[in-house]
This record gives sequence, structure tokens and C-alpha cells, in this order.
Amino acid sequence: MKRSLKRSNLRIFTALIQQNGRSSNHERTNLLLAILKHIPNKTDILLLPGGFYTTRSNATTLYKYAKRKVTKELKKRSHNLVVVLGIDGRRQRDQMALAIDKGGITSIARKFYPTSNEEIYIANDYMSQEFDHDRIIKVKRKRIYLAVCYDTFGIRHLDLENPGVDMVLNLIHIFYPKGQRRSGESYFVRHGLAGASKQWSCPVFGATVFYQREIPVNFQSGVTWSSGYRSTQQWKYKYNRMKPIDQNRVEYKRGYALLSKFIYLSNE
Repeated sequence: MKRSLKRSNLRIFTALIQQNGRSSNHERTNLLLAILKHIPNKTDILLLPGGFYTTRSNATTLYKYAKRKVTKELKKRSHNLVVVLGIDGRRQRDQMALAIDKGGITSIARKFYPTSNEEIYIANDYMSQEFDHDRIIKVKRKRIYLAVCYDTFGIRHLDLENPGVDMVLNLIHIFYPKGQRRSGESYFVRHGLAGASKQWSCPVFGATVFYQREIPVNFQSGVTWSSGYRSTQQWKYKYNRMKPIDQNRVEYKRGYALLSKFIYLSNE
């Protein structure tokens, strides 16, 4: 007798933020609360950008703040939503990702693969724990890897083996106006998101901030590799089969957040 396969659907929202001017932690919290009001109760994961909260002190000083603000809202929901957000500390020398549900912090990840011009405190390796927390979260029996910004490039450049994860969540920091440093969003999608998806044979989702510029209409915040042995250098947006099933816009003081809804289908 054949065993029937159970379908497991993960409902994921990615947040792309259009921001004008500097944004305080208080303003970011107000944006988060507004976003939570716009996503359905049965949402499983909300992915926010890297450095969603920032401090000049050690990043750990914001853990309790983030936990308190997020869990207070999540306890009002009947479905167990996991919020994944970035915290930067010590002038970006700490670059962290936190996963928080209504019970508190479930995962902490430190960036392991910096860019060539960064001087940061990096993780020992791509599987290192932080304060006894793994960087892999489990949602509906799925194993999900937290990658901080350039970590997705590290997955590919270091030829890392998939540690048994079903998807990657990439907390990307920021893209500036065209012509400025850190403005190449298509390069990041092609070699970061698509590159990691190719390396680990799983979907990769990203969230980021577009500073003083509009969010590109064709930006891909969910990518799954289906181009075989094709080089990421040759990869184009049109090859991506991962498309959002819905999008909506949430206004806030500094701009707006574009929320994209994805449904990840798999057999258990």
C-alpha cells in the first residue's frame, strides 16, 4: 500500500521597505505593528530586513526590546506567526538575525560572511550558535536557515553543503539610489538569492530597504533555482518560477512597506 503524502503549506510574507530619511527604532516598531495588522492570521512567517533595529551598543541590548514588542502583538493572534528581523549593533559590527514567536526568541544568527570592506564580528562558521540558539528554525516541520545579508553569497562562494534545510531567509540591509555604493539590487538577487538557491536546491526569500528610491517593480524577493547548470552570471529574473500570489502596501512615516505573499508547497 502506498503511503499518502501530506501537503504542508507555509505562508510567507516578505517586507520590502521604501524609506526616506533615517528611521528610529520607535518608527520601525510602529511600522511592524501596522504590517501585522495587514497580514492574515494564518501567516506562518514574516520576514523583515537586516538592521531593522539598530543601536550603537552591543546588539544584545536590543534583544529584550524586540522580544517584548513582538511577542506582545503575536500573543493576540491565534495562529503561531514567526517574525524574523535584523538587529545591528556597535555601528554595524554586530549584524544579527532573530526569529521571534509568541513564546519569545527561538533563533539567533550572526553574519558569517562579510563583504571585503567590512570590519565586523563574524560567526565562527555558518552553523555557529548564538547564546545557545541555533540559526535554523523549524516551522511546520520545515527547517529554515537564517542568512544575514551577504551570507547568501557565502553559501555559494564557500561551496557549503546544505545542512538539511528546506529554505533560506535572507535579511538584506539596504540598497541606495543608482550610482551610489550598495545600489546593485539585481546583482544581489542574481548572485546572492539565486546563487544560494542553486547551491542548496531550495527556495530563498529576501527582505530589504530601498533608501531614497522607489522599490523596483521587478525586484524578486522570492527565488527558486530552476536553470540547471546555467551560471548565475547568465541568470535572469524571467527564469524565476517563484512569484508572489498577492502584494499590498502599508504606509508609514518614512515611506511604505511592500508586502509580498508566497506559499511554499511541499510533501511531508
